[in-house]
Amino acid sequence: MLDNGTDATPQTCDQWNLLAFPIETYRARLASVQSDLNDKGLAGCLLFDPENIYWLTGYQTIGYFTFQALSVSVPVCQPRSGVGPSHDRRCRGDYGYG
Repeated sequence: MLDNGTDATPQTCDQWNLLAFPIETYRARLASVQSDLNDKGLAGCLLFDPENIYWLTGYQTIGYFTFQALSVSVPVCQPRSGVGPSHDRRCRGDYGYG
């Protein structure tokens, strides 16, 4: 849902036209990064290099003068490689706190 309360799809929403590449490219790149993280058993990563952030999101910035970071996470209920959903703590909502 967008800030204005509508359920606009990427094809009808002007904000998606601001991407440096097609939305399908963004989705494919994000899925690739998430798959690599999942294969390595990681829950996520932080990107700091403006080049890496641009490659993934198309967001261009003067990042060399200001600090920036982008968090990329694996979807919560996507089990890690070799671990079934019933054994993956993330899918059960058990993060080991408290």
